[in-house]
Amino acid sequence: MLTITAHFLEPVYEATVDGAPEWPPHPSRLLSALVAAAGDDTADRQAVRAIESAAPVVRVPEAAGSTLRAFVPTNAVGPTRSNRPARTSNERTWPRSTLSRPVVQFSWDVDVDAATTATLTRLCRRVPYLGRAAGQVMLDLEAQIDPELVVLVPGVGNHRLRVGFPGYVDALVAAFDAGESAHSVRRNEFYGKPVAAAPPPPARVEPAYPDLLIRAFARGVRLDGRLVMRLTQAWKKAVLQRLGALHEPDELALLHGHHDGRRRQCAFLGLPFVGYPHATGELLGVGIAVPPDLPPPVRRSVLGLFGLVPGVAALDLLRLPGLGAFDLLAPDERRTVDPQRWVDPQPTWASATPVLPDRYPDNLAEAEAIVADGCEMAGYPRPAGVELLPTSPVVGAAHLRRGDATRPGRPSRPRLHVRLHFDRPVPGPIVVGQLRHLGLGLFVPEPSRGKEAAT
Repeated sequence: MLTITAHFLEPVYEATVDGAPEWPPHPSRLLSALVAAAGDDTADRQAVRAIESAAPVVRVPEAAGSTLRAFVPTNAVGPTRSNRPARTSNERTWPRSTLSRPVVQFSWDVDVDAATTATLTRLCRRVPYLGRAAGQVMLDLEAQIDPELVVLVPGVGNHRLRVGFPGYVDALVAAFDAGESAHSVRRNEFYGKPVAAAPPPPARVEPAYPDLLIRAFARGVRLDGRLVMRLTQAWKKAVLQRLGALHEPDELALLHGHHDGRRRQCAFLGLPFVGYPHATGELLGVGIAVPPDLPPPVRRSVLGLFGLVPGVAALDLLRLPGLGAFDLLAPDERRTVDPQRWVDPQPTWASATPVLPDRYPDNLAEAEAIVADGCEMAGYPRPAGVELLPTSPVVGAAHLRRGDATRPGRPSRPRLHVRLHFDRPVPGPIVVGQLRHLGLGLFVPEPSRGKEAAT
């Protein structure tokens, strides 16, 4: 890093750009001053070439622009009332910037040898002014950066400054020999305050269930949302009956749930119509959330149940004891049976069916911690916040009674409605808590987008 510091003898910088006060000082002015100080000396010019190519960082004080006005004699000769020759006077203006501190620094990110540094130091001491001759200045090479100055860097902002470029010294010399102004060789660069580096984006969250497979009921078929567990238990039984003829029981451990607990098992879901102005909470279809650890042969068989494997018959009928048989169809345009409805990555999710905590909480604070632990246990990031609610925040969510959220012969647990706040978008489906494999603790992303198509 090479830094040239300009110490102004007065806190005023006089220079003009497009008729207005020039501020901040253009780096090309400093280069021009150094080339003028170098004269015809080849070695001196070569030292300036070491910094001509890169646009420097400019550090400046705060400044206020103004214009000095005065009447001064001109060189024109004209008659007076006494008929004697005399000079006339005209108004002149000098745009200027008044500095809060009389110092400006230019820093180049270049490496120069000791000889070049010594030459530049000598040239700096020869420069009498920057801008107009009234802006008397002392230049010096300093390694010390003034921390109180405003930093302006190239490539950002809206201050257009003239800067050097490869061959700038030779272009200046050629312009001088041709009687042209230094402004005839110009290259502009935008300057502005450094932009703070954006924080790295949060790591992408991999879905706990890479696939959500759905079968829809026929239009007009709607089941009471309180029957979600009866539906998912019948749905699970139908799947196991079909696959039991194709695989050994051990291969189906992640479907029936009898395993060591170290792997994530399939979740059997009932899909409620919720989250829209006229939502009723009724169940419009069923689904299976497929974990990543499902063995490939079993996975292929599961895909076959949904008509996704050529030559394998799909499971197209579901019998519910006491309620009858229901056709299972491919998903249609209804949002409830669209997998994207349940997997759209969002930072906020709300429970559409109640969450049963994995253990009994003693108080609300403990319940929040248990739900957060349950998120991690189910394969999701730990939420930044867990909001316990008296009822579901999702429009249309069914109110499940105690008997609707337990399995026969099992003790009941508190039924919690929850809003989860993650620090990044998390993909679904999200199912949390005890009995999450049977449709409880199913979450929907917030805010819900779009409107339900014909339900």
